[in-house]
Amino acid sequence: CAVIVNYFKHVQRGRRALSILRLTLKLKWNGPLDS
Repeated sequence: CAVIVNYFKHVQRGRRALSILRLTLKLKWNGPLDS
């Protein structure tokens, strides 16, 4: 059971990292174009 909880936490951390990477990429790509 503990293994499943640790895996779930790891997946959540990965998703959060991916979302942050996507936001930074969007800002990098859209920033210069918008301004």
